[in-house]
Amino acid sequence: SLYPEAEIIKDIGSGLNFKRKGLRSLLDRLLQGDKFILVVACRDRLARFGFELVQYMVEQNGGQIVVLDKTVHSPQSELTQDLLSILHIFSCRMHGLRKYSKKIKEDLSEIESGTETED
Repeated sequence: SLYPEAEIIKDIGSGLNFKRKGLRSLLDRLLQGDKFILVVACRDRLARFGFELVQYMVEQNGGQIVVLDKTVHSPQSELTQDLLSILHIFSCRMHGLRKYSKKIKEDLSEIESGTETED
């Protein structure tokens, strides 16, 4: 292993999700001033938007970020991927809102039918 003393932090979730436990832990450590080398497989896995901010914080603490996937994407390709990511998150949230709305309607109808039988 290139990094034998590495601490492995695994997060399941999108690079758009800033509420991931591992990312939050990493940010907390950066705010405390910890210095470390951060190795990521792909920069989008760390943060789809905001990679440069995390990189800035790491470097301000005297650390560095190593990105293993060195693939260089054209600006058009990156923009396309960003737009697709935003659309995906938007559609997931819309689905969640519809599901939530349906649950509220079901609960209201149960309450209404429950009050009608009590009268």
